[in-house]
Amino acid sequence: MIKKIILYLILFSSIPLMAHEGVSYSILSDAPLGANTLSIWTDPHLDEGLFSLFISGDNKANYTVEVLTNPVKDPTHQLKAIAKLISNASERATYKVELPFDRDVMWNVEFVFKQNGQIISTLKREVQVVAPGPNKFEFALYFMPFLLMGFILFKVHQAKLKKSTFSPS
Repeated sequence: MIKKIILYLILFSSIPLMAHEGVSYSILSDAPLGANTLSIWTDPHLDEGLFSLFISGDNKANYTVEVLTNPVKDPTHQLKAIAKLISNASERATYKVELPFDRDVMWNVEFVFKQNGQIISTLKREVQVVAPGPNKFEFALYFMPFLLMGFILFKVHQAKLKKSTFSPS
């Protein structure tokens, strides 16, 4: 019985949590944007969705980038932001935009690229917005070994009390 419990503890405590934490991931790599090249990375967490746009080429810092978003199942709920030019290094310009995603669902994201007030290009992608950290199932799975250890310690304590109260005289 104890061997099975220890085996379950080892198995359940070694399951990794699957929520997206850490570095951003690419939703577009080296796509043409006029005479330039565009890459977009995202870290779409609830309350704090971050998009990083990297533009390489000659006119890389002359863009205005609007980001329009809405949940896939609710097109009337829209968020809008303008990307800010963060860096204009010799090889690429970096734009960043942060959106306050308020729903833990799939979102449509549209990037509108303008130069001198004229729309040059639009690009649409879908991203899954997630709450930072584990979801309810992962949270329960994480605490399972601790609950199991508490149960084992409780049973051991009960057995010791039972043994001490039933000592033969």
